Amino acid sequence: MTSNRTVSEIVASLESQLAFYREKEELHAKHEAFHREQRTLYGAEREKIERNLEAFGTAATSALDLAEKTLARPPARKTPIWARPRTRGSARWSS
Repeated sequence: MTSNRTVSEIVASLESQLAFYREKEELHAKHEAFHREQRTLYGAEREKIERNLEAFGTAATSALDLAEKTLARPPARKTPIWARPRTRGSARWSS
């Protein structure tokens, strides 16, 4: 393999390539650090939302269960209140 390039040209080419790859490595290291920070932030937010969603689901299920319960009604009176005789001792007649 023969080449017409001088030793200084070869060294200059290699130094240029070395500088290029150092820059790329540094750039990707910065990106990696940035993405690691972003992953941590997004992961914390995701965990918070998961906890809240689970708590909301539990509360909603409980509220729905309570809402679907039938309330016990008091026993029906035989005489309607309006048909009962009024007495002087009741709160309705106090003055």
